[in-house]
Amino acid sequence: MEPTNLLGLSFLIGFFMSTRRVVLTSLASCALAVFATGAIAAASNPATTSFPVTATVVKACTVAMNSAAGIAFGEFETNSTASAAQTTTINVTCSKKTGYTIALTPSNASTSGAGVMTLGGMDFASASADQKIAYQLQQPTGSGVWGNVTGTGPNVYTGTGNGAVQPIIVNGSVAAGAWNVEPGAYSDTVQVKVTY
Repeated sequence: MEPTNLLGLSFLIGFFMSTRRVVLTSLASCALAVFATGAIAAASNPATTSFPVTATVVKACTVAMNSAAGIAFGEFETNSTASAAQTTTINVTCSKKTGYTIALTPSNASTSGAGVMTLGGMDFASASADQKIAYQLQQPTGSGVWGNVTGTGPNVYTGTGNGAVQPIIVNGSVAAGAWNVEPGAYSDTVQVKVTY
């Protein structure tokens, strides 16, 4: 074989050997990368994450009368000198640990619970003195008057909800001798306001 051909053959063998090393090196690098990737995947298998579960509870109160009759003083003669005392019950249901106040406002807008029944339930301003019977509202203990208009400040009943119905007694009274008025049926309407 001629030297030129031997030189060419030698070059081809050298090139092949060099290329084989590059290919083998590349293959080894790829295998290592695949192995490394597999190792990372195995470290996070199973993959995990999390999510929140939320809700918002809004405080609430409801109020209702235990009886539609309200405070009923009964029947008295015009010459009676007796006083009168009766009660009614307000049922309040408020969320647990929710503070609340209850204001009572007679139709004459008294802030101290000093209401007036009028003959036939007529408007307070239209009724004459002989067509009015004064009454007083007091808190359950009987030690404080129960009035107010706004629901905040003095003369209100204060409580804290427990999630169940809370019966609250309202005391009403009429002073002795208040019956010397024009005969007939007397009434008034009291607004109940629960602020929470």
